[in-house]
Amino acid sequence: MVFAIVVAIALNQGREVTVVRELQEFEQRLATAWQKQDCSAWGAMLAPDWSVIHITGDVITKDKALEMCRAPRSGNETVAIEDVAVRVFGDAAVVTGRTTASAGPGSKVVLRFTDVFIRGGGQWRIVASHATELPGTRKADRSPPGRSVSDSAVRHVSAHCMSLP
Repeated sequence: MVFAIVVAIALNQGREVTVVRELQEFEQRLATAWQKQDCSAWGAMLAPDWSVIHITGDVITKDKALEMCRAPRSGNETVAIEDVAVRVFGDAAVVTGRTTASAGPGSKVVLRFTDVFIRGGGQWRIVASHATELPGTRKADRSPPGRSVSDSAVRHVSAHCMSLP
């Protein structure tokens, strides 16, 4: 009996490690899809009723975020996801991390994000997100005239990168 319990615990821990790795990779794919402006792939990773509490405090829906994804960009934006931590609760998970986004040399913003995931039909999707800009991390804006870091930098929020306010 004790052996069966130990095996069950070990199997569960092995599954959790797999889910952690899967969601860490999911966050990277999400950021890559945004950066490449692959809005179809990016949107497919989000639940239909997904929303994000933006760094401005605004609630942005999936439809609005997809509009932002499709908007023209300068093409030199970068997004890097780091410090990703995953907590698994069965078919739900909470992912936190840090995003560094840039619209080119001299413009940068660093954020902390939280993404809430639900697994349904064997597939993970983000159902809610939140982002907070880290104080003192925004670099001076040297974007071309008419485009500021506010409207040309992109960011990742767990699930998603969106134009900065």
